[in-house]
Amino acid sequence: MAQSYIIKNGLIYTPDLKTVIGVDVESGTFTGRVPFGVHFIDDEVFSECPYESISLPDSIEKLGHNLFSDSKNLKTIKLPTYIDELPPYMLSGCTSLTKVNMPTQILGFGEGLFNGCTSLEEIPFRAGVEEIPENFCSGCTGIRSLVFPNGITKIDSCAAAFCTNLKAIVIPSTLTYLADDAFKGCPAIQNIRVEGDNPKFFVKDDGCLYEKTENGEKLKVSVSGAMQQEVSFFKENVDEETDDFFSNEDVNEIDETFSAEVEAAEIPVEETSEIHVEETAEASVAVTEDELANLSQAPSEAEPEPVVVDKNKIDSKTTILISAAQFSKVIDCKPEDEPTACGELFVIAENTVKDDMGCESFTPKLELCCKTFAHIQNFRRVILLKGLPVNNEEFMQFFYHFMGSKNVILACNAKGPSSLSDYAKIICEQSRISLDRNELAEQRKRISIKNDMLIKLVIQDVYGV
Repeated sequence: MAQSYIIKNGLIYTPDLKTVIGVDVESGTFTGRVPFGVHFIDDEVFSECPYESISLPDSIEKLGHNLFSDSKNLKTIKLPTYIDELPPYMLSGCTSLTKVNMPTQILGFGEGLFNGCTSLEEIPFRAGVEEIPENFCSGCTGIRSLVFPNGITKIDSCAAAFCTNLKAIVIPSTLTYLADDAFKGCPAIQNIRVEGDNPKFFVKDDGCLYEKTENGEKLKVSVSGAMQQEVSFFKENVDEETDDFFSNEDVNEIDETFSAEVEAAEIPVEETSEIHVEETAEASVAVTEDELANLSQAPSEAEPEPVVVDKNKIDSKTTILISAAQFSKVIDCKPEDEPTACGELFVIAENTVKDDMGCESFTPKLELCCKTFAHIQNFRRVILLKGLPVNNEEFMQFFYHFMGSKNVILACNAKGPSSLSDYAKIICEQSRISLDRNELAEQRKRISIKNDMLIKLVIQDVYGV
């Protein structure tokens, strides 16, 4: 009878090696890292596992139910970047869990997802979720505040029940349904806030949450006797802004700094090539694990020629970076003088805009700003990138080594350091962009004067023409 499974790397696979159906416990060779190439992990595969850390590859398309349930030793987990739904009770009973690297966008949380994760101190919400299901984070005694993001319309039965140390709650303006027992057994709640103009839920002078109904007001969540104590919400636990980021809107206001010719002159841009990679698991990171492992080594004579763009213009490592982005644009410039040793400017942007036809592009002011910088510094090329896979460990290892010697600008939504998004913080850290106030000021000066020093700058990307 033919063998119906294959044992490899301490895991048990289906014959096509696409599905993990179990762990080869007797061999003890599984390291906690599932190899790239797996598409599905069956139900309960890592249930009650002894591992402290597990990493799942971005090739995974779907996860089974109760996948890590009751794994008492599990502390950290890295989930696939591109899955958009987390199954029921996936992490239920993981009492040591402290950190979850989540996908960038989730459309659905499964029932009981974090049920009983007593060491978890913060719920990693993601854009796209509309409903918080039953028992979602019930019994999470380590959580002190819950800030439900806008977009959530429903919080179901016992969603955050028996979170005994929960003190602060933020209700989104989009919420239309809140179960009566959603916060059952949460005696420490001291502060409740409703964001924006929610037509259905409100907080009265007594600090409690009420619902507007056809029969009048209905009490939904009470606060404890300690309600008069000051409790900070997660969104407010940031330092007061001490310095703003340089804004690309300021390009029109710095003629004296750059030169009187910058605004009036036609900045030489010979050609532009756009590369748009669809947001799929296969296309977003077009590089194998073996290739990524060798990226930090010097390129060999047999280095593959890059695709899309002439090899004399963009090298293979830059091509990998472009291929990994959700959206990118390359602007080739014609320097007036000899380009600097590192003649490329990498711009990592959080924003793009769409025209009436639905075509995506970077904000006009950002492109103008980048062309201005390129003109002053004699850069030969500007490479704009949006949507890098920062949760892919292999890619970020490459990114860290590659960006250390590159000119990098982060174009972000934030006005200052304290309001940076998680994505922006990772980009700054991995690109060696300092957020020190004095260093930021020095970088602003440096970008405006021709020099051979590396540019490591953050600017606020302003919408508009």
